[in-house]
Amino acid sequence: LGNMEDVFVPIVENDPQIATIYIATEDGLMISYDCDSGENGTAEKGYYEYRKAGWYQTGIKSETYAVTDPYADAYGKGQVITFSAPVKSPSGNALGYIGIDLRIREIEEAIVKYGIVSPWQAVMINPDGKVMVGGRGESSSEFSGTIYDESVYGTLSLVADQILQDRDGIFKSGEGKDAVYVACA
Repeated sequence: LGNMEDVFVPIVENDPQIATIYIATEDGLMISYDCDSGENGTAEKGYYEYRKAGWYQTGIKSETYAVTDPYADAYGKGQVITFSAPVKSPSGNALGYIGIDLRIREIEEAIVKYGIVSPWQAVMINPDGKVMVGGRGESSSEFSGTIYDESVYGTLSLVADQILQDRDGIFKSGEGKDAVYVACA
């Protein structure tokens, strides 16, 4: 783990969406890096009892990877989402966790900047249909509803069950000239 800063620095410095990247072990060692920490972005090596934190418990219990709901970063980086995966021994025992916190605002801006979609037309949801990023031009820090909210998501709410059940595809709501199609992946 001694060279993790050498691995983390180029990753964070080349992607503004990343708030923090880290590796944390079951033994209590955590190495993290973000471009705003310490002198000239040096990795923080102080102690923080993370093993009882929700983001750690979610990640360590996952068989493959985990994504948290949006939350306010404790170090003032705004709303973030943690993407994580457990690090396991060859026998399957949990050794630790590797995670990356992405700034929600940066994700929303990148989606629009690169022409993927208008912010009024796309949302990123968790498996329960909770809106994590985008939707109706509102930041997730201001709105944390679900795609079932018809007053906010209209047609999307009408096909919400299909989206959550099938996970990807093209779904139709309405008939004839009133038909609206929703694509998801």
